[in-house]
Amino acid sequence: MHKAESNQVRYELNKTSYYSPWMYIVTMIILLTFLVVGSIGYFLLLNKVFGEVTFSLGTFLVTSLIVYLVSVFLHEMGHLLMAKRYGYPFRIFKAGGILAFHNSFRNISVKPSQFLTGGFVLLNYNEAITSNNKLSQFVKNDFRYIALGGMVSNGLLVIIGYLCLFHTKTFEFGFLLICFNMMILIAQFLHPSDLTRYWFIHKNPKFAAIVFTEELSINRKVNGFLEGLFQSYIEESLSNRMFDQHTFAVIQRMIEYNLIHDKESSRELNQFIRWFRENFNQILPLGFGIRISAQRLMNMLIEYNLIDPKDISMRNISPVIHKHPFHSYYSHFSSYKQKIVELETIKKERGTNGLPF
Repeated sequence: MHKAESNQVRYELNKTSYYSPWMYIVTMIILLTFLVVGSIGYFLLLNKVFGEVTFSLGTFLVTSLIVYLVSVFLHEMGHLLMAKRYGYPFRIFKAGGILAFHNSFRNISVKPSQFLTGGFVLLNYNEAITSNNKLSQFVKNDFRYIALGGMVSNGLLVIIGYLCLFHTKTFEFGFLLICFNMMILIAQFLHPSDLTRYWFIHKNPKFAAIVFTEELSINRKVNGFLEGLFQSYIEESLSNRMFDQHTFAVIQRMIEYNLIHDKESSRELNQFIRWFRENFNQILPLGFGIRISAQRLMNMLIEYNLIDPKDISMRNISPVIHKHPFHSYYSHFSSYKQKIVELETIKKERGTNGLPF
């Protein structure tokens, strides 16, 4: 009976949240062109300013590293300052090898091994988004300024770099400052980025639920408003017979959340899981992002005995997608550790081993 019911239902890729691969291609071409032109221009301009130049690779690399770290740090500080301005505490601040946790820089740490790994700011939405009024304010106003705060910082650094070009002692620093920050600005057209997230939420405020999804990963318990928001996002997507990579991610985390709190999944969600099981192999070719999210969801369903692995081809599930991408950062939080312990207990009770993180 369940099989017959699921066969009557069809879900389609939600292209309102689909980011065109052509935008990736165009942006990458622009970035590579800018990199090549910038590299050639670096030597031509140095030669013009200083005459014949003896190039030092060591000096160039050190200067480039300093400029890169400054650019990334101020980009993330731009986000952080705007978040603080609008009352959003942070959980994690990362800029290169600089790390801070729990809305405080008192115990700041530096990890040289992470100097070249970029940065991010994870905000504590579980404390900030607690009502429809707070959500409306976030969508209409706060997120715009938080997202654009980093870009404004890079824009100011480009201007500073331009001013540095007028003095021989700061010329090299200024040129690199322009190059790195222009590349960061261009990269904002790659998804997911601050700019593209803002576009999606501006297009459909319900996509704000996607921004808050990490709350389900890092918290054992989210506030009642966010819990309802996630449920509503899932139910509306499935009621409209639509799915995307974000739907898979929210469903996975919501199922784990329901397991911890012993909550029943809705009829709509159970119906989708049956369809997902039957159509898994047809979903995978729809895109790289969708493939990763679908594999993570399927892995979790199998590990909690919600789907029989005999029903799908195990060769289509990657063996390297178990851990959450931010696992090493999230492990600093007691709520995340407690959640892992509880999920491990549930898994053992169901006769399985390992963790879906």
